[in-house]
Amino acid sequence: MCYFVRLLIGKRRQALESIRLLGRHLGKGKKVIASEPGLDVLLLNPENEIETEYFSLVKNDRATSKSKLDYRLRSESVTLREVIEGGAVAFQLLSQNDIRNVKTKLVGDIHTKAWDVFCKHRAFDHDNDEQLGFSRHVFLFLTDIFLKTKNTSPFSVKSFEEAINLAVLLMSNYPDYLSKFSNTGQRDIVFLESLRHVERNESRYEAILNFCGTLTEKKQFRLFVNICLYADIYKRVAPISFPDKRVQLSNKHCAVNWFLKHKFSFWGSDLTIPCIISDYASSVEFTLIWTESPKVKFIDDIRNEQTSIQEENFILQIYDDLSVALLPKEKNIKVICCGDHSYRMFAKAQNCKNTDSLNMRCVNFFGKSLGEIIEYV
Repeated sequence: MCYFVRLLIGKRRQALESIRLLGRHLGKGKKVIASEPGLDVLLLNPENEIETEYFSLVKNDRATSKSKLDYRLRSESVTLREVIEGGAVAFQLLSQNDIRNVKTKLVGDIHTKAWDVFCKHRAFDHDNDEQLGFSRHVFLFLTDIFLKTKNTSPFSVKSFEEAINLAVLLMSNYPDYLSKFSNTGQRDIVFLESLRHVERNESRYEAILNFCGTLTEKKQFRLFVNICLYADIYKRVAPISFPDKRVQLSNKHCAVNWFLKHKFSFWGSDLTIPCIISDYASSVEFTLIWTESPKVKFIDDIRNEQTSIQEENFILQIYDDLSVALLPKEKNIKVICCGDHSYRMFAKAQNCKNTDSLNMRCVNFFGKSLGEIIEYV
Protein backbone atom coordinates (compact mmCIF):
# COMPACT_ATOMS: atom_id res chain seq x y z
CA MET A 1 0.00 0.00 0.00
CA CYS A 2 1.25 3.53 -0.74
CA TYR A 3 3.08 4.87 2.30
CA PHE A 4 1.25 8.20 2.02
CA VAL A 5 -2.13 6.44 2.09
CA ARG A 6 -0.94 4.30 4.97
CA LEU A 7 0.19 7.43 6.82
CA LEU A 8 -3.23 9.03 6.35
CA ILE A 9 -4.99 5.86 7.46
CA GLY A 10 -2.56 5.54 10.38
CA LYS A 11 -3.23 9.09 11.53
CA ARG A 12 -6.96 8.61 11.10
CA ARG A 13 -6.94 5.40 13.14
CA GLN A 14 -4.76 6.99 15.82
CA ALA A 15 -6.92 10.11 15.97
CA LEU A 16 -10.22 8.24 16.20
CA GLU A 17 -8.84 5.92 18.87
CA SER A 18 -7.40 8.81 20.90
CA ILE A 19 -10.72 10.68 20.77
CA ARG A 20 -12.57 7.53 21.84
CA LEU A 21 -10.18 7.08 24.77
CA LEU A 22 -10.57 10.74 25.71
CA GLY A 23 -14.34 10.30 25.87
CA ARG A 24 -13.87 7.27 28.12
CA HIS A 25 -11.39 9.14 30.29
CA LEU A 26 -13.70 12.13 30.71
CA GLY A 27 -16.62 9.81 31.43
CA LYS A 28 -14.75 8.69 34.55
CA GLY A 29 -14.60 12.28 35.75
CA LYS A 30 -10.89 12.66 34.97
CA LYS A 31 -8.95 15.41 33.25
CA VAL A 32 -5.98 14.90 30.95
CA ILE A 33 -2.71 16.29 32.26
CA ALA A 34 -0.80 18.23 29.60
CA SER A 35 2.35 16.35 28.63
CA GLU A 36 4.83 15.80 25.78
CA PRO A 37 2.85 13.16 23.79
CA GLY A 38 -0.19 15.46 23.77
CA LEU A 39 -3.51 13.70 23.26
CA ASP A 40 -1.74 10.48 22.28
CA VAL A 41 -0.69 10.04 25.92
CA LEU A 42 -3.93 8.07 26.31
CA LEU A 43 -2.51 5.40 23.98
CA LEU A 44 0.22 4.78 26.55
CA ASN A 45 -2.23 3.43 29.11
CA PRO A 46 -4.09 0.41 27.71
CA GLU A 47 -6.61 -1.23 30.05
CA ASN A 48 -6.29 -4.79 28.78
CA GLU A 49 -4.22 -7.08 26.57
CA ILE A 50 -6.29 -6.43 23.45
CA GLU A 51 -5.78 -2.67 23.80
CA THR A 52 -2.04 -3.18 24.42
CA GLU A 53 -1.67 -5.05 21.13
CA TYR A 54 -3.92 -2.69 19.15
CA PHE A 55 -2.32 0.52 20.46
CA SER A 56 1.12 -0.83 19.57
CA LEU A 57 -0.07 -1.63 16.05
CA VAL A 58 -1.61 1.84 15.60
CA LYS A 59 1.54 3.69 16.70
CA ASN A 60 4.01 1.47 14.83
CA ASP A 61 2.08 1.52 11.55
CA ARG A 62 1.98 5.31 11.45
CA ALA A 63 5.63 5.67 12.52
CA THR A 64 6.81 3.19 9.86
CA SER A 65 4.86 4.91 7.08
CA LYS A 66 6.12 8.34 8.14
CA SER A 67 9.76 7.22 8.21
CA LYS A 68 9.51 5.78 4.68
CA LEU A 69 7.77 8.89 3.36
CA ASP A 70 10.58 11.07 4.70
CA TYR A 71 13.48 8.72 3.92
CA ARG A 72 16.27 10.45 1.99
CA LEU A 73 18.78 8.18 0.24
CA ARG A 74 21.30 11.02 0.00
CA SER A 75 21.28 14.59 1.30
CA GLU A 76 20.22 15.91 -2.12
CA SER A 77 17.68 13.13 -2.81
CA VAL A 78 13.93 13.75 -3.07
CA THR A 79 11.67 12.06 -0.52
CA LEU A 80 8.32 10.48 -1.36
CA ARG A 81 6.57 13.22 0.61
CA GLU A 82 8.30 15.88 -1.52
CA VAL A 83 7.24 14.07 -4.72
CA ILE A 84 3.63 13.97 -3.49
CA GLU A 85 3.64 17.65 -2.54
CA GLY A 86 5.41 18.65 -5.76
CA GLY A 87 2.87 16.79 -7.86
CA ALA A 88 -0.01 18.40 -5.98
CA VAL A 89 1.49 21.85 -6.61
CA ALA A 90 1.97 21.09 -10.32
CA PHE A 91 -1.66 19.97 -10.65
CA GLN A 92 -2.88 23.11 -8.90
CA LEU A 93 -0.77 25.41 -11.07
CA LEU A 94 -1.83 23.73 -14.32
CA SER A 95 -5.51 23.44 -13.40
CA GLN A 96 -5.57 27.15 -12.50
CA ASN A 97 -3.55 28.17 -15.57
CA ASP A 98 -0.91 29.60 -13.23
CA ILE A 99 2.29 28.00 -14.58
CA ARG A 100 4.42 30.81 -13.10
CA ASN A 101 3.03 30.34 -9.58
CA VAL A 102 1.83 33.95 -9.43
CA LYS A 103 -1.67 33.44 -8.00
CA THR A 104 -0.98 30.87 -5.31
CA LYS A 105 2.73 31.59 -4.60
CA LEU A 106 3.44 28.10 -3.22
CA VAL A 107 6.95 28.17 -1.78
CA GLY A 108 9.12 26.15 0.59
CA ASP A 109 11.24 23.01 0.12
CA ILE A 110 8.33 20.64 0.74
CA HIS A 111 6.51 22.18 -2.25
CA THR A 112 9.45 22.90 -4.57
CA LYS A 113 12.22 20.36 -3.85
CA ALA A 114 11.07 17.75 -6.41
CA TRP A 115 10.47 20.42 -9.09
CA ASP A 116 13.88 22.03 -8.46
CA VAL A 117 15.66 18.67 -8.82
CA PHE A 118 13.64 17.95 -11.97
CA CYS A 119 14.68 21.29 -13.51
CA LYS A 120 18.38 20.59 -12.86
CA HIS A 121 18.22 17.45 -15.00
CA ARG A 122 17.17 19.24 -18.18
CA ALA A 123 17.69 22.88 -19.07
CA PHE A 124 14.78 24.75 -20.66
CA ASP A 125 13.80 28.37 -21.15
CA HIS A 126 11.85 29.36 -18.03
CA ASP A 127 10.87 32.62 -19.72
CA ASN A 128 9.16 30.73 -22.55
CA ASP A 129 5.56 29.95 -21.54
CA GLU A 130 5.29 27.04 -23.96
CA GLN A 131 8.44 25.34 -22.64
CA LEU A 132 7.59 26.05 -19.00
CA GLY A 133 4.00 24.81 -19.39
CA PHE A 134 5.10 21.62 -21.16
CA SER A 135 7.76 21.01 -18.49
CA ARG A 136 5.10 21.35 -15.78
CA HIS A 137 3.07 18.67 -17.59
CA VAL A 138 6.05 16.32 -17.86
CA PHE A 139 6.78 16.80 -14.16
CA LEU A 140 3.15 16.26 -13.09
CA PHE A 141 2.69 13.07 -15.11
CA LEU A 142 6.07 11.78 -13.96
CA THR A 143 5.17 12.25 -10.26
CA ASP A 144 1.81 10.54 -10.83
CA ILE A 145 3.29 7.49 -12.57
CA PHE A 146 6.26 7.23 -10.20
CA LEU A 147 3.98 7.24 -7.14
CA LYS A 148 1.57 4.72 -8.65
CA THR A 149 4.37 2.29 -9.41
CA LYS A 150 5.89 2.75 -5.93
CA ASN A 151 2.41 2.08 -4.64
CA THR A 152 1.92 -1.36 -6.15
CA SER A 153 4.97 -2.76 -7.93
CA PRO A 154 8.09 -4.31 -6.38
CA PHE A 155 9.89 -3.67 -9.70
CA SER A 156 9.41 0.11 -9.71
CA VAL A 157 12.35 2.50 -10.15
CA LYS A 158 14.13 3.06 -6.87
CA SER A 159 14.28 6.86 -6.75
CA PHE A 160 12.61 9.90 -8.25
CA GLU A 161 15.97 10.97 -9.69
CA GLU A 162 16.12 7.69 -11.61
CA ALA A 163 12.58 8.27 -12.90
CA ILE A 164 13.58 11.76 -14.06
CA ASN A 165 16.52 10.36 -16.03
CA LEU A 166 14.20 7.90 -17.77
CA ALA A 167 11.70 10.58 -18.82
CA VAL A 168 13.66 13.80 -19.16
CA LEU A 169 14.38 13.44 -22.90
CA LEU A 170 10.63 13.77 -23.53
CA MET A 171 10.96 17.45 -22.63
CA SER A 172 11.72 18.14 -26.30
CA ASN A 173 8.77 16.14 -27.69
CA TYR A 174 6.18 18.94 -27.90
CA PRO A 175 6.88 19.75 -31.62
CA ASP A 176 6.54 16.03 -32.42
CA TYR A 177 3.11 15.85 -30.75
CA LEU A 178 2.05 19.00 -32.60
CA SER A 179 3.14 17.47 -35.92
CA LYS A 180 1.25 14.22 -35.25
CA PHE A 181 -1.93 16.07 -34.26
CA SER A 182 -1.74 18.21 -37.41
CA ASN A 183 -1.55 15.04 -39.54
CA THR A 184 -5.23 14.01 -39.58
CA GLY A 185 -4.37 10.63 -41.04
CA GLN A 186 -2.00 9.84 -38.18
CA ARG A 187 -3.75 11.63 -35.33
CA ASP A 188 -6.38 9.04 -34.39
CA ILE A 189 -4.00 6.09 -34.68
CA VAL A 190 -1.41 7.70 -32.38
CA PHE A 191 -4.05 8.84 -29.89
CA LEU A 192 -5.78 5.45 -29.67
CA GLU A 193 -2.48 3.57 -29.36
CA SER A 194 -1.36 5.85 -26.51
CA LEU A 195 -4.75 5.60 -24.82
CA ARG A 196 -4.84 1.81 -25.07
CA HIS A 197 -1.28 1.44 -23.79
CA VAL A 198 -2.27 2.97 -20.44
CA GLU A 199 -6.01 2.31 -20.13
CA ARG A 200 -6.94 -1.33 -20.62
CA ASN A 201 -10.33 -1.18 -18.93
CA GLU A 202 -12.91 -1.07 -21.72
CA SER A 203 -15.51 1.08 -19.94
CA ARG A 204 -12.95 3.72 -18.90
CA TYR A 205 -11.42 3.63 -22.38
CA GLU A 206 -14.83 4.37 -23.90
CA ALA A 207 -15.51 7.06 -21.27
CA ILE A 208 -12.34 8.93 -22.29
CA LEU A 209 -13.29 8.69 -25.98
CA ASN A 210 -16.75 10.07 -25.15
CA PHE A 211 -15.13 12.88 -23.12
CA CYS A 212 -12.90 13.70 -26.09
CA GLY A 213 -16.00 14.02 -28.28
CA THR A 214 -17.36 16.81 -26.07
CA LEU A 215 -14.26 19.01 -26.48
CA THR A 216 -13.47 21.76 -28.95
CA GLU A 217 -10.56 21.15 -31.34
CA LYS A 218 -8.27 23.32 -29.20
CA LYS A 219 -9.08 21.25 -26.11
CA GLN A 220 -8.80 18.03 -28.12
CA PHE A 221 -5.26 19.07 -28.98
CA ARG A 222 -4.49 19.50 -25.26
CA LEU A 223 -5.98 16.09 -24.53
CA PHE A 224 -4.01 14.54 -27.41
CA VAL A 225 -0.73 15.96 -26.10
CA ASN A 226 -1.54 14.99 -22.52
CA ILE A 227 -2.47 11.40 -23.37
CA CYS A 228 0.53 10.87 -25.68
CA LEU A 229 2.95 12.42 -23.19
CA TYR A 230 1.55 10.43 -20.29
CA ALA A 231 1.79 7.20 -22.32
CA ASP A 232 5.38 7.94 -23.32
CA ILE A 233 6.41 8.54 -19.70
CA TYR A 234 4.45 5.44 -18.71
CA LYS A 235 6.43 3.33 -21.22
CA ARG A 236 9.72 4.52 -19.75
CA VAL A 237 8.97 4.54 -16.02
CA ALA A 238 6.27 1.92 -15.32
CA PRO A 239 7.47 -1.71 -15.11
CA ILE A 240 6.30 -4.05 -17.90
CA SER A 241 4.13 -5.95 -15.41
CA PHE A 242 2.43 -2.78 -14.16
CA PRO A 243 -0.26 -2.70 -12.93
CA ASP A 244 0.29 -6.12 -11.36
CA LYS A 245 -2.04 -5.39 -8.46
CA ARG A 246 -4.28 -2.66 -7.09
CA VAL A 247 -4.46 -1.20 -3.63
CA GLN A 248 -7.41 -2.37 -1.56
CA LEU A 249 -9.36 0.78 -0.74
CA SER A 250 -11.13 1.61 2.49
CA ASN A 251 -14.90 2.15 2.56
CA LYS A 252 -14.27 5.88 2.75
CA HIS A 253 -12.16 5.90 -0.43
CA CYS A 254 -14.66 3.65 -2.21
CA ALA A 255 -17.49 6.05 -1.32
CA VAL A 256 -15.50 9.06 -2.58
CA ASN A 257 -14.64 7.23 -5.80
CA TRP A 258 -18.30 6.36 -6.35
CA PHE A 259 -19.19 10.02 -5.83
CA LEU A 260 -16.53 11.23 -8.28
CA LYS A 261 -17.40 8.57 -10.85
CA HIS A 262 -20.83 10.17 -11.17
CA LYS A 263 -19.17 13.52 -11.90
CA PHE A 264 -16.40 12.27 -14.21
CA SER A 265 -17.17 9.10 -16.15
CA PHE A 266 -13.44 8.43 -16.68
CA TRP A 267 -12.71 8.61 -12.93
CA GLY A 268 -10.55 5.70 -11.80
CA SER A 269 -8.48 5.65 -14.98
CA ASP A 270 -4.72 6.23 -14.72
CA LEU A 271 -5.42 8.95 -17.30
CA THR A 272 -7.77 10.90 -15.03
CA ILE A 273 -5.27 13.74 -14.45
CA PRO A 274 -4.38 14.18 -18.16
CA CYS A 275 -8.11 14.35 -18.95
CA ILE A 276 -9.02 16.86 -16.24
CA ILE A 277 -6.26 19.37 -16.98
CA SER A 278 -6.98 19.29 -20.72
CA ASP A 279 -10.25 21.13 -20.10
CA TYR A 280 -10.38 24.21 -17.88
CA ALA A 281 -14.10 23.68 -17.16
CA SER A 282 -13.36 20.18 -15.86
CA SER A 283 -10.51 21.56 -13.75
CA VAL A 284 -12.81 24.13 -12.19
CA GLU A 285 -15.52 21.52 -11.59
CA PHE A 286 -12.97 19.19 -10.00
CA THR A 287 -11.82 21.99 -7.68
CA LEU A 288 -15.35 23.01 -6.70
CA ILE A 289 -16.57 19.45 -6.27
CA TRP A 290 -14.70 19.11 -2.99
CA THR A 291 -17.18 21.51 -1.42
CA GLU A 292 -19.77 18.75 -1.92
CA SER A 293 -17.61 15.81 -0.82
CA PRO A 294 -18.12 16.36 2.95
CA LYS A 295 -21.71 15.13 2.44
CA VAL A 296 -20.50 11.71 1.26
CA LYS A 297 -21.51 8.98 3.74
CA PHE A 298 -19.77 5.65 4.31
CA ILE A 299 -19.48 2.80 6.80
CA ASP A 300 -16.34 3.51 8.80
CA ASP A 301 -13.98 0.50 8.65
CA ILE A 302 -12.57 1.28 12.10
CA ARG A 303 -15.76 1.89 14.11
CA ASN A 304 -18.11 -0.10 11.83
CA GLU A 305 -20.77 2.62 11.88
CA GLN A 306 -22.11 5.10 9.34
CA THR A 307 -20.50 8.50 9.24
CA SER A 308 -19.72 11.20 6.71
CA ILE A 309 -16.55 12.94 5.61
CA GLN A 310 -17.84 16.11 7.29
CA GLU A 311 -18.38 14.33 10.61
CA GLU A 312 -15.01 12.65 10.42
CA ASN A 313 -13.23 15.89 9.51
CA PHE A 314 -14.84 17.50 12.57
CA ILE A 315 -13.37 14.78 14.81
CA LEU A 316 -9.95 14.88 13.13
CA GLN A 317 -9.80 18.66 13.55
CA ILE A 318 -10.61 18.36 17.26
CA TYR A 319 -7.84 15.77 17.53
CA ASP A 320 -5.31 18.10 15.87
CA ASP A 321 -6.31 21.10 17.99
CA LEU A 322 -6.41 19.20 21.28
CA SER A 323 -3.07 17.53 20.50
CA VAL A 324 -1.47 20.99 20.49
CA ALA A 325 -3.47 22.26 23.48
CA LEU A 326 -2.36 19.24 25.53
CA LEU A 327 1.36 19.94 25.13
CA PRO A 328 3.18 21.36 28.19
CA LYS A 329 2.93 25.14 28.63
CA GLU A 330 6.57 25.73 27.76
CA LYS A 331 5.86 24.27 24.29
CA ASN A 332 2.39 25.70 23.98
CA ILE A 333 2.10 29.29 25.14
CA LYS A 334 -1.10 29.78 23.12
CA VAL A 335 -3.80 27.41 21.84
CA ILE A 336 -6.17 27.66 18.91
CA CYS A 337 -9.39 29.41 19.87
CA CYS A 338 -11.69 30.41 17.00
CA GLY A 339 -11.93 32.32 13.75
CA ASP A 340 -12.21 35.67 15.54
CA HIS A 341 -9.42 35.16 18.07
CA SER A 342 -7.06 32.75 16.30
CA TYR A 343 -4.44 31.66 18.89
CA ARG A 344 -4.70 33.00 22.42
CA MET A 345 -3.79 32.19 26.02
CA PHE A 346 -5.49 29.05 27.39
CA ALA A 347 -7.16 31.00 30.19
CA LYS A 348 -9.09 33.01 27.59
CA ALA A 349 -9.57 30.22 25.05
CA GLN A 350 -11.27 27.98 27.61
CA ASN A 351 -14.03 30.58 28.13
CA CYS A 352 -14.73 31.49 24.48
CA LYS A 353 -18.39 31.02 23.53
CA ASN A 354 -18.04 31.39 19.74
CA THR A 355 -19.58 28.34 18.06
CA ASP A 356 -16.42 27.58 16.06
CA SER A 357 -14.13 27.82 19.10
CA LEU A 358 -12.26 24.79 20.36
CA ASN A 359 -14.01 25.27 23.70
CA MET A 360 -17.53 25.10 22.25
CA ARG A 361 -16.61 22.25 19.90
CA CYS A 362 -15.51 20.28 22.96
CA VAL A 363 -18.74 21.22 24.78
CA ASN A 364 -20.84 20.02 21.85
CA PHE A 365 -18.84 16.82 21.30
CA PHE A 366 -17.81 15.72 24.80
CA GLY A 367 -20.28 17.71 26.92
CA LYS A 368 -17.33 19.32 28.69
CA SER A 369 -15.54 22.64 28.28
CA LEU A 370 -11.85 22.96 27.50
CA GLY A 371 -11.14 23.79 31.13
CA GLU A 372 -12.85 20.56 32.22
CA ILE A 373 -10.69 18.51 29.83
CA ILE A 374 -7.14 19.82 30.26
CA GLU A 375 -5.08 20.29 33.39
CA TYR A 376 -1.75 22.10 33.31
CA VAL A 377 0.80 21.32 36.05
